[in-house]
Amino acid sequence: MKGPWEVHPPLDRYDFLYVLGRGGFGLVKLARHLASEEFVAVKILLQGASPSSPLSAQREVDILRSLRHDNIVRLLEERHTRTHLFLVMELATGGWLRSYVQEQGGLAEDEAGALFGQALAAVSYCHGQRVAHRDLKLGNLLLDEHMNIKLADFRLSLWLEQGTLVRGFCGTPQYCAPEVFLGEDYNAFKADVWSLGVVLFAMLEATVPFHGKDMDKLQNRVLRGTYVVPRGISLALQDASGRPSAEDARTHSWFSPGREAAQEHEEGVVTPLQPLGVPRDPEAREYLAGLGLLPGMGTEGTPGPQPQDPASLPKSSQSSKRPLIEDYCLALVSRSHDSMADVSSAQSDSSEASSESCPPPALGPPVAEPKAPR
Repeated sequence: MKGPWEVHPPLDRYDFLYVLGRGGFGLVKLARHLASEEFVAVKILLQGASPSSPLSAQREVDILRSLRHDNIVRLLEERHTRTHLFLVMELATGGWLRSYVQEQGGLAEDEAGALFGQALAAVSYCHGQRVAHRDLKLGNLLLDEHMNIKLADFRLSLWLEQGTLVRGFCGTPQYCAPEVFLGEDYNAFKADVWSLGVVLFAMLEATVPFHGKDMDKLQNRVLRGTYVVPRGISLALQDASGRPSAEDARTHSWFSPGREAAQEHEEGVVTPLQPLGVPRDPEAREYLAGLGLLPGMGTEGTPGPQPQDPASLPKSSQSSKRPLIEDYCLALVSRSHDSMADVSSAQSDSSEASSESCPPPALGPPVAEPKAPR
């Protein structure tokens, strides 16, 4: 279904060629700069969102203008009309990393390590600038002509001060951290790191670790924190204890040239990993207990695998007593234990394949899963 942004005015000094991608908030077109004859990607959005809204196109522009990194897609210029906003971006001619991974049927560890290291460097840089991406996935990682990573789509990103927490579901469900599902305050930077872990798994296996026929089943599997460890994976990648910062993850032994080469070749590869830590919210504990998902309990209330690190979920802060506005991809930013700044509602500008889409969680009204521009 075409959106209202499909009909747009021409862009001076550029010739539009064809559509590269469509999404829930806009589209991306291939264009040629008439003077230089260079090809660019132009993201076309509607004007009108409040600058304070998580859907604000202007906030995406401001964030992109502030970021300068070899592995982040570059904003070349912006153009405003009365009805539309045009973002002229560098063109990543190698396409989506997702497509490349699927074509290869998964990547060897050496190749995955090189590409993932670049993605990790981009995210670490963003976090150093206090920018949380909030929708990290294969579909938001592009490749240039030299097969280098370009991190894209900052539509859901936020500038967050030190100690600021967010609340609400935001992003692509298969890549979301467990705390995102629980309705508690959480650290968006740590949630980004979880998503990076899913990205790495998907790079190696050409599939995500957590699946579900519907949102409830997917959520339960993410909260249980169990998945199949890929056969032949390096021992260094099987250490799932804790969740480091993006910067600390760059020093992981897996990136070391002399990393351990031993591989597991056992026939049984289904390995339950440690379940998540116990959330502090009583309602969340009661909910997980009813599902038999608290650490130390199997799915039927029988003893299950014990966690090695009970702090795998970031600790929640006490939230405001102010009534919350529940919505899909709601972001309520908590700056202290007794104050909150309402950042309104937002929805993922998803560009994932339909196999990764599923209905939104029960945090608001049903919303059609968008297919997003890059």
